[in-house]
Amino acid sequence: MKKGHLFFAIVLSLGVVVYVVLSLDWLDVSLTFQSLNRVTLLAAFAIYLINYIFRTLRFKILLDLEDVPFFQLLGVTNLYGMYLYLMPAKFGEVTFPLLLKRRLKVDISTSTGVLVVARLFDFFSIAVILILVLFNYWEIIPGNMQILSIVFCGLVAVVFILFLWMVRNPARVKAVFERKEAARPIVQKTKDFVEGVYQGARTVEANRRYTALVFLSLLIWFCVNSNFFLITVSLGYSFNFFQIIVVSIIMIPVTLFPIQGFANIGAHEIGWITAFTLFDYPYQTALNIAISSHIIYVMFVLLLGLIGVLLMVVRKPDTGLY
Repeated sequence: MKKGHLFFAIVLSLGVVVYVVLSLDWLDVSLTFQSLNRVTLLAAFAIYLINYIFRTLRFKILLDLEDVPFFQLLGVTNLYGMYLYLMPAKFGEVTFPLLLKRRLKVDISTSTGVLVVARLFDFFSIAVILILVLFNYWEIIPGNMQILSIVFCGLVAVVFILFLWMVRNPARVKAVFERKEAARPIVQKTKDFVEGVYQGARTVEANRRYTALVFLSLLIWFCVNSNFFLITVSLGYSFNFFQIIVVSIIMIPVTLFPIQGFANIGAHEIGWITAFTLFDYPYQTALNIAISSHIIYVMFVLLLGLIGVLLMVVRKPDTGLY
């Protein structure tokens, strides 16, 4: 992590914490947690875990490695999810290839390619959900957000089409990699890495499991929104499911930029407060929901990481993987 990014993350995190301490009605938060519906909260955590089972199944398809133990891969995916959430500015993304290399002996360029493809299917699923949100809430969504949403969906469509063309035309892409460049080791190493990433991405075309990947990606984002929905219900607030989807949709452009601090501080609050004020909730109520849900979500993330560690300490004798 670069020092500039680390400094920014620290300043942002401290700034949000100070603002929350000074602005939040802590008595209201205390009353919210005293009346917490524990059954609904457990259901939310169960959905959260199921979400990572679906993510693991997707990685299993993308990696195309029959000898990879499912629970070992689940452990890697859980730990990756924890690091991704806790580390600022998306630096947690690098932990997935590193964990796969260390634990499951998967080449870093291959796992990076798989991660890029997984993200592409995520964006495709988000675009589909976003279209439904725009259709249902066009009147209340601000004009600039409408434009950004349409642009986002258009860009996802273009990138997805370009991805399909690249994986289905390996000969043309290979010609690019075979072009002679100046004899600079760093250029050649970069090209070799990019080629490895491309070969990892081509596992999708080799397997032709597009339907399964789209289905799993949609299930993943259904679980994400269901988790948010159940958390808000456990806090004692009543929203419909589409309103919760608006929360996750607003958080997407926020999290794409490195403006979140540690444990997603900043991005979570901006997304949740913006969404709920769109539905005419008072600012203090929206702030209470944002902070209360954030505390719960951090607990979920830490439990996810703990489960990941427990899964990874189990060694499978016939593979030697641990």
